[in-house]
Amino acid sequence: MLRFNYSIRAHEFLNDPERAQKLRWMKEAHVSTLWIDGYFFGHYDSTWEEMVQVKQLLETEGFEAQVVSVPVGHPGNSLDPNDESLDLKIPDHWSYRIDRYGKPVHYCACINDAMIRDNREAMLRWKELGVTRVFFDDDLRMGNWGHEITGCFCDSCLAAFNEKYRHHFDRVQLTARLFAASPSEEDHRLQEEWQEDICQKVKRFLVETKVDGIQSGIMVMHDGCRYHGIDLPLLRQEIPDLLVRVGESHFCDKDFDASSEKLSLLQSITAHSKLAKGLELYSESTVFPANSLTPENLIHKIELEIAAGLRNIFLMSGTWFLSEPYWKAVKESYPLLSYLAEICDKQA
Repeated sequence: MLRFNYSIRAHEFLNDPERAQKLRWMKEAHVSTLWIDGYFFGHYDSTWEEMVQVKQLLETEGFEAQVVSVPVGHPGNSLDPNDESLDLKIPDHWSYRIDRYGKPVHYCACINDAMIRDNREAMLRWKELGVTRVFFDDDLRMGNWGHEITGCFCDSCLAAFNEKYRHHFDRVQLTARLFAASPSEEDHRLQEEWQEDICQKVKRFLVETKVDGIQSGIMVMHDGCRYHGIDLPLLRQEIPDLLVRVGESHFCDKDFDASSEKLSLLQSITAHSKLAKGLELYSESTVFPANSLTPENLIHKIELEIAAGLRNIFLMSGTWFLSEPYWKAVKESYPLLSYLAEICDKQA
């Protein structure tokens, strides 16, 4: 059975003069769960009163209301590149991730005691709100997209790594070994130790923020792997009820039109689905920036996601609310999408 999801901002939705119309669009598009933007890199996206009010409103309208949070922070402005007024800074008592060159990565936090503590406090608030599922956005990782080992190279992370594995590296020495052009066997062992260490940090975040009565979820970056601190088999073992969103990227026509990009999307979904076998999986059906993926391509992307085995379709669009043509496209395509899912399930 297909289930459609979407995310909204409490403050904006409550004060939207077109709210009734947007509720109708989502209902007609068979959206059943709305995820309220929650705790974003150390800041609540809306007031507590607005969170309570919007949850009650959504449930009265027949939707299930859950929460999506951005725990670490994204590089640059990934919420709305056209809105320079957005406050993307992390709290002063948090620390920025430090890259291999010793420079801070704006606006990404180091996964440390302070930010884990604050994110857990937010989870306790969501339990008080009556939420039963919380998704963490794909910033829950140790580095940005790419095919190299990542991680935080701040003094604290380096000291902890050295103590754990009985090394004595400074940043320059460590990165020379991690990124050696012709790595030796010892370099390979060091790379494995570093990957294990950064994967343990993501696991630690999920384990220590886990709250009884709430299912946690992780949105996995496109092609995200141990290089980025993402070890799905490890997370599956530690958190058996973990929710996982797969198939990141391809948010705009430029990144989706080519056949090679569609293949890349399917390969990423398939790889992560295998690693997360047995867990509840969601799609990553995003239009970003605004209007950059045509409604036709959004539907085509959903078709590919369904063919790849996904049944929870998660529509997202940053801080911009999808316009009417997108909802109309989903509404009109729903019978065919449901039939496609049914046929694929029978063949499976």
